[in-house]
Amino acid sequence: MHEALLVVHILGAAMWIGGGIATVVSRRQMVTAGGAIATRWMQTEARLGKTYFPTAAVVTVLAGIGLVLTGDDVGFADAFVIIGILAWLFSAIGNSVYAAKKDEKVTSAFESGDERQANRLIATTTRFHMADNALLIIALIAMVYRIGA
Repeated sequence: MHEALLVVHILGAAMWIGGGIATVVSRRQMVTAGGAIATRWMQTEARLGKTYFPTAAVVTVLAGIGLVLTGDDVGFADAFVIIGILAWLFSAIGNSVYAAKKDEKVTSAFESGDERQANRLIATTTRFHMADNALLIIALIAMVYRIGA
């Protein structure tokens, strides 16, 4: 059971972090193209933000909790577990409360043809997404090295 949970935890984290990095990298190229391409990309990001990323995040955190509950040598007080939970909370709250709403404004600006406004707004959300990815990578490193275990 423990090994299966570890596989699910790793796959969830790989989907979450890999998808986040791919999205940020692709975003630059798609938005630079402007027009219908930028509009379609932002609509795609919005869909991923409501389906793919929450699923990956929930799978990751549930498998992580399962690992703690089934593990003999790990507990919720271990630093790497706390780092993982805090990173998950920051990412979940930040993306649902802040970034999703800003990205909706970017999408609306592209849909209405106001590329200047869209590009101004997207700079802010792109920085947030980059910081979110960096935090998740830090949590990943904490997990691999089991900091504080």
